[in-house]
Amino acid sequence: MTGDTSERVSFPHSGTSLYDVIEGTYSVLDNFEQIDNMKEMMKETPLVFEEQKALALQSMSLKFDLQKDFRPSAIEVVRPRRQEDREPTLWNTFNIVQENLIRGGIPKTVNPPQEGKRGYYSCYQ
Repeated sequence: MTGDTSERVSFPHSGTSLYDVIEGTYSVLDNFEQIDNMKEMMKETPLVFEEQKALALQSMSLKFDLQKDFRPSAIEVVRPRRQEDREPTLWNTFNIVQENLIRGGIPKTVNPPQEGKRGYYSCYQ
């Protein structure tokens, strides 16, 4: 989510000085501020419905073959599960799409099999 702003700090189990641990901790804390700023920017960025659907389709393309797979529609993927997620911001939309694609439980209606079955997307498929 944060692109170049994330950082990994690791130390061997032995031979690490207290100074190295403290410096590594500050390095991670510096990135928390950048991540928090990114989160606030996303919360302040409103999206129109077409932008929400575009985000859903781009995210779905990582999980599904959009031309072939029996899958949920972008409209279902951006549908919030909670009242507090209804404000159409980039932050809320990002979290809604992530939750719906990871948890599943949303109707699959696009590209149904020839028998015309309707199913639900499960994260275990």
